[in-house]
Amino acid sequence: MKNFDELKKRGYVYQSNNMEKLEDLINNSSITFYLGVDPTADSIHIGHLFPITLARRLQKMGHKPIIIIGGATGIVGDPTGRKVERVALTFDQVNKNKENLKKTLMPFLSFEGENKCQILDNSDWLLDLKFMEFMRDVGSKFNVNQMLASDSNKTRLEAGGLTFLEMAYSLLQAYDFYHLFKNHNCLVQIGGSDQWSNILAGTELIKKSGLGDAYVFTSPLLVDSQGKKMGKSAGNALWVDRNKISAYDFYQQLINMDDQDVKKLFYFFTDLDCDYIDEICEKDIVKAKKEMAYEVTKFIRGEEDAKLAEKTSEEVFNKGISTNMPSIKLEKGTFNILDLLVKASLVPSKAEAKRNVIQGGIMINDEKITDIDYEVKLDKELIIKKGKKTFIKVIAE
Repeated sequence: MKNFDELKKRGYVYQSNNMEKLEDLINNSSITFYLGVDPTADSIHIGHLFPITLARRLQKMGHKPIIIIGGATGIVGDPTGRKVERVALTFDQVNKNKENLKKTLMPFLSFEGENKCQILDNSDWLLDLKFMEFMRDVGSKFNVNQMLASDSNKTRLEAGGLTFLEMAYSLLQAYDFYHLFKNHNCLVQIGGSDQWSNILAGTELIKKSGLGDAYVFTSPLLVDSQGKKMGKSAGNALWVDRNKISAYDFYQQLINMDDQDVKKLFYFFTDLDCDYIDEICEKDIVKAKKEMAYEVTKFIRGEEDAKLAEKTSEEVFNKGISTNMPSIKLEKGTFNILDLLVKASLVPSKAEAKRNVIQGGIMINDEKITDIDYEVKLDKELIIKKGKKTFIKVIAE
């Protein structure tokens, strides 16, 4: 299977401004490409990691990745798909997020060899720009009517709140591509399909500046079988950062994924052969899901975490308890069942807790609780079970 065919098979290929040329470059050349990531949070979940897996695959195919950490664009905030303006971050917040993001991304890319990855910060060139020169050299090459009609600005415009700062985001991202094309011989930009308008803006700036032709390549957003963005569910997120979620909880969320999402997660977050993935998913989807949960946990968090999570899951399922099961410490006392479920982070809200109790989905030390006014005495430790697969040990301090 040729390189580009594998990318299509795994589901990475969505849009390009020149698909035929892009396929030729990926199959027959060694190119420099870039992916931009804004440090708008202190961690990322698997939805954010998805485009990084594409960069990783392209690097394994012999191409050179540049990851742009948006030290400057992170201050502005991308308006794409948003109904309200982003909360402005301070430079201190962005700088802290940048360092966390770099540490998170480094295990997934290679920083050795001829096509070693570079991590750059766009604040190194964007913060030095002079406003009048930028507007003359860059702003003059963009039509306002076209910008207002673009997907990146459309939602905010319809909500009646698009600011000039937000509209300028597309120009800044375009300048990133221009800068990399000019100084790093970067021919291709990759990103999610929601970035199509912003990414195309870069090719337009490069072309109108007389530098030549540049190419773009977007992937579909990572969504589940219901069309919802994957990575966050039921108030929890499949965080990449180990400090955000235990190995067991990470593994269990994968186990609880819909059967229709198993193959997709295999394709994106493992290096297993596509034919093998197809075969095991068609043969036994339950067994395939367990293997997927293990392999994806191993890919993102490492083999040690994967083995621990698998062992814990088996012990909890067979015995109802495990020495490695997730735990939380709370002060001794008496708690209303709804408050306890929220404090134990089993549900995001009391409304969700109430629904689970009424539907008979909560057990404490193997006793089903159906009374929303039930009082729980916490003096040592107890085990709460939500549904069939979610457990937590609550320890009294």
